Amino acid sequence: MDNPQPGSNVLVLAPSLSEAKGETCLDLLGGAPPEQLDVLRVTYSGSPTELVESWRERYGTLPDRMGIIVVGDQRGRYGEALPELPDSVFVTTANPNDITGLGMRLNNYLNDRDGDRQLTVCFDSMTELLQFQSITSTAA
Repeated sequence: MDNPQPGSNVLVLAPSLSEAKGETCLDLLGGAPPEQLDVLRVTYSGSPTELVESWRERYGTLPDRMGIIVVGDQRGRYGEALPELPDSVFVTTANPNDITGLGMRLNNYLNDRDGDRQLTVCFDSMTELLQFQSITSTAA
């Protein structure tokens, strides 16, 4: 797949348990040299350590700035604290039932960005985002 030009939007359809989903996300995020990139990942299933390691395996050097928003309960995955990561990697969590809170975390990350870096964003799963939103709407 050719890398899209900056400013492009791409929706990739893949089975939710497919490895192709993660591979395609990595392909699309790496559209410039690492020192020019600001990468944001929103994930419902990947751990920050896994996402950082998959980036390193693919590109060698981490992007200049990387944000990871992990949606869901992290205590069950990582114990009481998130894992130690490089200073260039910002990790935060969001409640899957609170789309407003997720939006606030996205907004916080984007407000702190340096306009000189190319911003690339990957939502690992729009399906899960929409499923949690429909569950919340139905329960209300």
